[in-house]
Amino acid sequence: VFFNYSGIESDKLNSFIDSYVLKFENKGLQAKKTKSKDEIKKILMSESKNLTNEYAILIPRNLRVRGRGFVVSKQTYVSTNFIVLETNDKKKALFYGAWTLTVYFQLMCEMASKSIAGTRKTEIVDLEKTYWPSLKLMKNVDFENLGAILKHHSFTDLSNPKLSELDQYFGQLLFGSKCAPIIGECSDKLAYLANRRNPKKRKDSSAKVSKRPHSKRNYNE
Repeated sequence: VFFNYSGIESDKLNSFIDSYVLKFENKGLQAKKTKSKDEIKKILMSESKNLTNEYAILIPRNLRVRGRGFVVSKQTYVSTNFIVLETNDKKKALFYGAWTLTVYFQLMCEMASKSIAGTRKTEIVDLEKTYWPSLKLMKNVDFENLGAILKHHSFTDLSNPKLSELDQYFGQLLFGSKCAPIIGECSDKLAYLANRRNPKKRKDSSAKVSKRPHSKRNYNE
């Protein structure tokens, strides 16, 4: 849950922190040492500075099952669980935001990111190892059609990716008539890497998987 600290009177903030600590202590949900008021204030102050520009792309740092990505059309406060890619442009955000949902991009992230306890951990240095379509290709994009495809698109099951209309759209855009075998190969490799990172447990398995900030990059160039 995100809480915007800015503009709140000190007494009200202290009251909120007291209620927050009391709630979690009562429910026994905090296995770790309870943070002090000052520590919580510092966290809230830091989170409140994480304001995106319009039309930013949000990429989750931690993924396990589904390949997710988001685009915000207005200035938005986000937690440090997301990497923020600034575009300041509606069409760029739609184009590159859609790209982050494809099997091509998800495969590159699987290859570049770290695997920790079955979770894919992605940082800005990992994204710098991925490839992004040239802005020149945007002149060939029917944004009304792309928007319609995104409305019906579901986040990809990384361990069992299905051929999607979005994958086909970018496949045609990038590879033309040769896209079919490329899509198939990318899907197979993505499934292999995701299953190796986060193996599906059998129903009778008693094994437990242990459960385990906001970076910006400008994509105007």
